[in-house]
Amino acid sequence: MKPKVEPLLDDVARKQLENNEGSFEEPNPYLFPSAFNKEEEMFIGKAMDELIRSKVYLNRQDNSN
Repeated sequence: MKPKVEPLLDDVARKQLENNEGSFEEPNPYLFPSAFNKEEEMFIGKAMDELIRSKVYLNRQDNSN
């Protein structure tokens, strides 16, 4: 039995979800709201990439010992 979740969406977003329509090229801010501006999103993305790279590097060092 699936739980029924009713998100708070506008009519356009609701129809897109029901019909599996829409695209990521023109995101609907009601579907994917962002608390950050583009500059902050790019910074966060770069920071996450660097953290992942450093974690991989540390894991490789641990495995070689």
